[in-house]
Amino acid sequence: MPQAIDLPREAAPGSPDPSPRIALLYAAKIGHLGIVMPFLAPWLLGRGLGPAAIGLLLALPPLFKIVAPWCWGRWADRGGRRRELLLLSALAAGAALAGMVLTHGIVLLALLMLLYSFARAPVLPYIEASSLEQAEARRYDYGSVRLWGSLAFVATSSGIGVLQGWIDLESGLLAAAGMMALCGLLAPTLPAPLKPTAGEERGPEGAAPPAAAGPTPPIPVIFDTDIG
Repeated sequence: MPQAIDLPREAAPGSPDPSPRIALLYAAKIGHLGIVMPFLAPWLLGRGLGPAAIGLLLALPPLFKIVAPWCWGRWADRGGRRRELLLLSALAAGAALAGMVLTHGIVLLALLMLLYSFARAPVLPYIEASSLEQAEARRYDYGSVRLWGSLAFVATSSGIGVLQGWIDLESGLLAAAGMMALCGLLAPTLPAPLKPTAGEERGPEGAAPPAAAGPTPPIPVIFDTDIG
């Protein structure tokens, strides 16, 4: 079911609009999926892996979505270091994906796939958290920013398909690793997580009080479990 999330509503006066940077983050993160999702399996097949081994490796990312986002979310909530964790997770995922392309041996490949699956799991939720927070605080159109991720997915998936006659799949996957690393490099440029406004201060038990009535309702958030 959709979960209503009350977001802070105050941005620092005079601070620059972060929406272009968030749009670029969406484009890099979801554009990397436009390469990995359709082309990782054929690349693994070309490396000599059988259907069972490929199936097991490709099952790791959705499997890690059960646990990894909870772990990363707890770390972000406790330390308030969303940007630092986005930097760490995105760079680790990019390095692991590049390592998979450059390494040989099924054991090392499986270990790197484990790292890639765990590290990539929180990247999109971290971007979504920043995007929704800033969209609410600055009243910009969330959909027009998020759209750049979808456009990048179409561009990368179709572009690598068209270019297969000129480049190999390794080059495409290395490009995907670079796009994931770009997410990490962009993380420090994001605004810091916004602090709750006076009406949203937490009570003595650490629980947020009910949202005050106002013209802007809580934003319903639904995360697609097939993309991440």
